[in-house]
Amino acid sequence: MKICPKCGCELPYSSFYKDKNRKDGYNVWCKTCIGIAKRRWAAQEHIVQRRRLQDIEYYNKNKARIKENKKRYAKKNKEKISEYNKWYYATYKGYHRRRVQLWRQSERGKECIKNMNTLRRCIYKYNQGISRKEWELVCNYYENKCYYCGRSDVKLTMDHIIPLSKGGVHTPYNIVPSCQSCNSKKKDSILGIGIQVPLVV
Repeated sequence: MKICPKCGCELPYSSFYKDKNRKDGYNVWCKTCIGIAKRRWAAQEHIVQRRRLQDIEYYNKNKARIKENKKRYAKKNKEKISEYNKWYYATYKGYHRRRVQLWRQSERGKECIKNMNTLRRCIYKYNQGISRKEWELVCNYYENKCYYCGRSDVKLTMDHIIPLSKGGVHTPYNIVPSCQSCNSKKKDSILGIGIQVPLVV
């Protein structure tokens, strides 16, 4: 048995890290006290900021390798990832539902919901929308490729040049074909290039 001078508890030697520089061969503090001290040190603002900058620098230098490793891991562990996603959703379902409720109550959330409701009314009242034939014409105009990455081996989705949440309309002149990945990355940002698709509909 050994007494930790930090917490004052008498603990078995298995509760201490080994240290060759000590006479008894074990660290002065117990594992619990060392862990608490490390977490306090790591939580300091300048340490957190330094680590964040180091992570950003490392990611920028190794972006391609990191993406490739993620893809390789996802292919090898599909079942494991699926099980984890199911567990995460079941565990934090209430938490995410609460976040959605708070977003709906915020000014930005109310504005987005208002714009979406206006769009739905326009579609139903004035028949403003896009048919399957019009969507095929848009895809053909862009050679059935994603507008952002140029891939043609993926399923294409409709991406709005001006997002619906920011007043955009659901018409062929406000749509470009996009793969699901690029569509998700774009989020609700406005496409910088004002493209008009030359359709005769």
